[in-house]
Amino acid sequence: MRLETCDVSLISTAVQVTDQIATTIMDPARVERIVQNNTRGLHGVEWVSSTLGAGSAGSAVFLLGHAARTGEDQWYQAAFDNVRAAVKANNRSPIRALGLFSGVAGLAFTLNECAEVESKFRPSAHRLHNRIVDEVMAMSWSFETRKSVPTAEFDVISGMSGLLTYLSLSPWRTRATRVAVDHIAHYLSWLVCSAEVNQTFFQSPDTFLKGASNASNYPRGLVDANLAHGIGGVLFALTAVDGSGLSSLAMSESIGRLVEWFRLTSNFETDRFCVPRALSKNADGSLSADPLGADDIRWCSGLVGSSTALMRAAAAVEDGPLLAAAREALLTSLELYLRDVPGDGPVWESPNLCHGLAGAATALASLGGVPSQRESSIFQTLVRRLMNLADKEAPFVFTESNACGAKLNDPTFLSGAAGVGAFLDLALSGNSPRWVQLFTGGPVNVEA
Repeated sequence: MRLETCDVSLISTAVQVTDQIATTIMDPARVERIVQNNTRGLHGVEWVSSTLGAGSAGSAVFLLGHAARTGEDQWYQAAFDNVRAAVKANNRSPIRALGLFSGVAGLAFTLNECAEVESKFRPSAHRLHNRIVDEVMAMSWSFETRKSVPTAEFDVISGMSGLLTYLSLSPWRTRATRVAVDHIAHYLSWLVCSAEVNQTFFQSPDTFLKGASNASNYPRGLVDANLAHGIGGVLFALTAVDGSGLSSLAMSESIGRLVEWFRLTSNFETDRFCVPRALSKNADGSLSADPLGADDIRWCSGLVGSSTALMRAAAAVEDGPLLAAAREALLTSLELYLRDVPGDGPVWESPNLCHGLAGAATALASLGGVPSQRESSIFQTLVRRLMNLADKEAPFVFTESNACGAKLNDPTFLSGAAGVGAFLDLALSGNSPRWVQLFTGGPVNVEA
């Protein structure tokens, strides 16, 4: 899906905005200086240069896409400068975590992308990939019934679900890679099937991150359903590897079990399809659904992410009715959001990929097939709303709002300007960059 050529003004604005974002982000040293003034504990900009989600590695992914769309060599050079900055940062202070957005797998993904354009990055990319494979094979788990598996162990952002997603997209399809894929997939599948899902993935309050909203929203604990940090992410990763051809394992039982969990906890019967944000623990020890609002468009923890995970899983298990329901849920949630949240109203709109307009529009662009008039209309409106948030006086064109309502200059890929720029290049070109698969599990379908 791409912007309609008849909307000349919107296209012109998007072109100018992406060029400005690229200009503001191309110098990693400048970005570091600005971000340092925005880092204020839990409510500031998180910047870890070596990571994909919050560092120069993410800037490089955006700049690669921008170069591919514009054909201008300066952006390729800027991308290479940023990935070198990320590698140097990792050499100075190695990331111990293997996670996709917050660990070394994201840096490996970026190096693989650079190596596809410039062969001199191939040796470094291959070495880092082999390091990840070796560390995966050194992992061992106790196959005893688990209760309350820590989120960081299994989630998409920093855990095994994200790592499995990286491996499923890796160009290094070696025997060692396949063994590593099976090693993680076996354990994740076992976690899903070894006991009740609610028991295995229940998060007790003592496991919450300091300052997290879960502490106040779920004082007795929860079973998280979302894509970034919950069961939806496990389903997303197992579906990704099932379709990659890299695993020798059958994923149907674990995928089917999680699909059934969503069936039992979701509302499929009304025109406002709803999945739970979480199952909240009550005073009597029972669990009850804390539903997502039908207009909750967040990729990370909203209906957009849950619908995306369910669509991919439904396709994998060939469940046509569920696929149609999840697809309709995505479209309906976006329509309700655009109706209920006025762009010029008091509600702060976020532009980013993680929990904002860019992420929602990326999911819509990934539906595949010839876009309907309804889909194209929603897409155009989302981009127009996104353009209304641009501030050409801001250091990175787009700003974010922290938990206290203060505006932050966030250049990052996951939660800031680099990700917004990457989406806009996608919308302008209709290309299918590989980073989209990290968010939606499938390539963008291009229509001439």
